[in-house]
Amino acid sequence: MIEEKIPRYIVEFKTEIIKHLDDGFTLVNKKIEKEVGELATATAKQFAIIDKRFDGVDERFNRIEERLDRHDVEFKGINNRLDRHDAEFEGINNRLDRIESDVVEIKVSIRKIEGHIGRYEVRAQNIEAILLEDHKPRIVALESKVFA
Repeated sequence: MIEEKIPRYIVEFKTEIIKHLDDGFTLVNKKIEKEVGELATATAKQFAIIDKRFDGVDERFNRIEERLDRHDVEFKGINNRLDRHDAEFEGINNRLDRIESDVVEIKVSIRKIEGHIGRYEVRAQNIEAILLEDHKPRIVALESKVFA
C-alpha cells in the first residue's frame, strides 16, 4: 500500500479549522445552555404562578364539591321522606278505598232498611185504623168514664 503524504499546510489548516469549529461549537453550546437555562428559569417561574392559580382553583372546586356532597345528603333525606310519604299516601288510599266500599254497602243497607220502615209505617197505619175501628166503642165508653 502506498501512503500519500498530506502537505503540512493542509494538515495545519485542517487542524486550525477544527480548532475554530470546536471553539465556535463551544461558544454556541454555552449560548444555548445559557438560553436554555434562562428559558428553564422563566418557565419554572410561570409554572409556579400557574401552580398557585391551580391551587386556588382546586381549593374552590373542593369547597364546591363539599357543598354538593352536603346537598346530596340533603336530597337523599328528602327522597327518603318523600318515599315514606308515598307509602303513607298509599296506605291512606287503601283505607279510603275500603271506606268507599263500606259506604256503598251501608247505602245498600239503608235502602233496605228504608224499605222495611216504609212497610212498617203502612202496617202501623193499618193497625191504627183497625184498632180505632174495632175498639172505638170501648174507647168512647172509657172516655166518658174518665172525663165524666
